[in-house]
Amino acid sequence: MKSFSCGLIALVVAFASSAQAQSFETKEQNKIPDHAFVPVGFDSNDNSQIVISGFYPNGCHKMGPTFFTVDKTNKKIVIEDKELFASGAICTMQIQPYKKVINIGLLNAGDYTITAKGENEEEVVKNNINVSLAQPNAPQDAELYADVYDLESKLTDDGATELKIRGFLTNTCMKLDRVRAEIQDGNVLLIVPTVTLEGQDCERTEIRFSKVVKARLSDKLHLVHVRANNGQSLNEIIQNGSIVHTY
Repeated sequence: MKSFSCGLIALVVAFASSAQAQSFETKEQNKIPDHAFVPVGFDSNDNSQIVISGFYPNGCHKMGPTFFTVDKTNKKIVIEDKELFASGAICTMQIQPYKKVINIGLLNAGDYTITAKGENEEEVVKNNINVSLAQPNAPQDAELYADVYDLESKLTDDGATELKIRGFLTNTCMKLDRVRAEIQDGNVLLIVPTVTLEGQDCERTEIRFSKVVKARLSDKLHLVHVRANNGQSLNEIIQNGSIVHTY
């Protein structure tokens, strides 16, 4: 028995030493995302956004940079999402979800095809984005939005998804008007917290608020896209009422 124990310890030590001495090379390679979510409602004055998500299969994969090009002539956006891969390493069997918000910036009005470039330079169509023409002489959105910094999600007893957003108003004349939720095509839930301006002699301040909205969603992955002030947004991936925690 003692001989067996010593042999087992020696085997473990040898394996650990082999793992430490193991040589591996970190490589950068293209990864085609599982999903490319596109909120509806961007116009030619907006910072258009695409949210990509997927899973890394084990601990040897991690997030790399993301690049994109816009072909304005052919109305096409090509995403090149990179992952870093430790080639030749012993990997932990841990599946890790990831999410990236890609700020495309200003786009001319039109319908754009979104493709993702694979490792062999092949392009896979993932979605499309429609950009409407902004109203003339309207440099800002028709609605004013609150600042939003946090989102919680849970499944209620009746099967609805309950979402609580937290945010703040930035001056004493701002009043939270309403928070509306809209289920869009492509498994996107849009949440819009609008504010109104009332009174004069406004003073800078920070008035915090929280608001709950409910929606009935399928059991598929959904993007929750919360519009916010200054062209910002809060984006989370949820499924069955829970936020999918990502990098």
